Amino acid sequence: MKKKEIILSMQTAFLGAICNKVRLIAFDMTEELFTLYVYIDSPLTDDEYEAIDSAVTDVLADFPNFLYEKIYIIENNDDILSLNIYKGCFFMRFENQMSDKQKNENALHLNTLLLSSIENPSIDND
Repeated sequence: MKKKEIILSMQTAFLGAICNKVRLIAFDMTEELFTLYVYIDSPLTDDEYEAIDSAVTDVLADFPNFLYEKIYIIENNDDILSLNIYKGCFFMRFENQMSDKQKNENALHLNTLLLSSIENPSIDND
């Protein structure tokens, strides 16, 4: 299974499920385990968590090889570009907290990371 397929599935499943408290959503996977890391800036309500959990259920329905799931909700207000994206980053909120020079440098760094993770087949679990 390829990372692109998972991202496409997540794109559909998470429509309308990401509240304004969510800063970044990253994922990791093994043969049987799908793990989601949701970085937030303040605690989620039960309804907000349920929307995320339901979206993950939809993603898992597309990939029957995943037998287990883990969802980590991480309250963290560090620089968004310093957060761990594991095998992939599905969602990143715009945060205007730095100078233009820092933004350009960080954007270039992030784009390089994302492109290399998409193009590097060693990251995919086939």
